[in-house]
Amino acid sequence: MAKFGTEARLGLVIMTAFLIFIWGTMKVTHIGETRGYDINAVFENASGLETNAPVRMVGVGVGRVKSIFIRDRKAFVTMTINEDVRIDRDASFAIRSQGILGDKYVEIQPGSSERVYKSGDTAVTTKMPVDLESLMESLQSAGESLTKILSSLEKIVASDEGERSLAEILENTRKLSANLDLLISENREDVRIVIKNIREASEGLKDDIPRLADKLERASDQVTGLITDNREGVRDTIEKLRRNAEILEETLESIKTISKRIEEGEGTVGKLINEDEAYENLNETLGSLRRVLKKTEQIQLNIDMHGHYLTESDGIKGYLTLDINPTPDKFYRLELIDDPEGLREVETRTVTETVGSTTTVTQTEEIIFRDKFKFSLELGKRYYNTIFRLGYIESSFGFGIDRLHLNDGLKFSFDAWDVDRDENPRLRLKMSYRFLKFFHLDLGIDDFIHESRNPNILIGGGLKFVDDDLKYVISGLGFP
Repeated sequence: MAKFGTEARLGLVIMTAFLIFIWGTMKVTHIGETRGYDINAVFENASGLETNAPVRMVGVGVGRVKSIFIRDRKAFVTMTINEDVRIDRDASFAIRSQGILGDKYVEIQPGSSERVYKSGDTAVTTKMPVDLESLMESLQSAGESLTKILSSLEKIVASDEGERSLAEILENTRKLSANLDLLISENREDVRIVIKNIREASEGLKDDIPRLADKLERASDQVTGLITDNREGVRDTIEKLRRNAEILEETLESIKTISKRIEEGEGTVGKLINEDEAYENLNETLGSLRRVLKKTEQIQLNIDMHGHYLTESDGIKGYLTLDINPTPDKFYRLELIDDPEGLREVETRTVTETVGSTTTVTQTEEIIFRDKFKFSLELGKRYYNTIFRLGYIESSFGFGIDRLHLNDGLKFSFDAWDVDRDENPRLRLKMSYRFLKFFHLDLGIDDFIHESRNPNILIGGGLKFVDDDLKYVISGLGFP
């Protein structure tokens, strides 16, 4: 095995100095720690809420979920609130979702009390989150109630007594219409007589009180117009009553027909009410839908785009990584790598030379790079703060181990692959530090037991984020 050269030793010194710098910075500035005070809240059910989930008040982030555990058969949630935020004593705490299937977070509804929570206090008012399964059960109960109502309505309409009652209503409506016509006719004759008497009186008094006669004449004209207008309005009202009675009769007949079809098991509603098999199939479908929604909510996608500069290769190695987490402790990793060295292959060439009676055979080996792109396909399993990985690493079988610290903000990784290579297996040590939630900085040594060249010092970083938009596509692939 080759000894470390000057550049390798220099790389180790730089990496050690970088670790000491990060450690000192964290001690002085408390990076990775959330400054604030802790508040506790007790919920009947904290399903879907995870550690480090956001805590929001009026839509603004004010802290993070520190821990979740069970106490007295209830979910005991500890939240770290920013030190500059004060929570009223009469504020309420609830678990909400970002959209229908989004991640869960704790929502604080401000109160109006002058007293505020202090560190270690337990919230008084909490609200239960909306449970999709309970909603499905409520819909099922509503459907059963609707079935009972339709059955009762059918019994009322289809009976002889119901038909007689409807016939009496229609007959009473016709009688009312006739009485209204008669009333209008009688009043019209009386009004005409009154008008005639008034005219005769006005003619007799015309010479004595002409002004009074003129006023009475105008009043007569006004009364006549009023009676005429009201007569037309009453006729319209009667016509509307007749049309409404006809519509009511047609509606009741339609309800009777529909109820009869349902009772005989016709149509979708009839089959649901009368056939047990259709009812059971509907329950199975709703159960499958609940399982699919629950499975979709659990899947998490982590996308990481980063690059490393390699000192010996004098190039940048790019990575595009997709981690699919069907459960919090297991993931599938798909990775595409743009390697400046590519896939290395050794070709042996044989040259035969003949000089006189002497024949010379010369064999030479040449390293050829076939393709710059590589891929990784790994299965990972997490036990507490340690992750074990196994599969294809950079187009060759290998394994890896990750060790996490500082709430997963600091990660130390060891990878080994390409074990059948002539220049010894390829080994890599790397440290990755996450900051500002989405960014990370990487430092390490790559291929440090190579027989014929010095180790690669890698320096780089990248962007890592969670993408929920692809959940609905991935959930249909059936990851275990």
